[in-house]
Amino acid sequence: MQYVPENGLYVYFRYDENQTIMCIMNTGSQAAWIDFKKYQERIDGFIKAKKVIGNQVYSLNDKPEIETMQMWVLELSR
Repeated sequence: MQYVPENGLYVYFRYDENQTIMCIMNTGSQAAWIDFKKYQERIDGFIKAKKVIGNQVYSLNDKPEIETMQMWVLELSR
């Protein structure tokens, strides 16, 4: 599942019955806040997102900031 890019922020998901991965790319010229609630259709039932590289964990109630020209790969968990 993918979403239409908005202000340089491109979000898509890859998932199966065992795992859900959220990929976020900021191709914009400025840092961007990620509002997880915009993706409620796909994150419903999950409470956390963990960066695959770096192991930083975010609550899906947070609005973390992603710097310009970065990509995050997050594993969602319940």
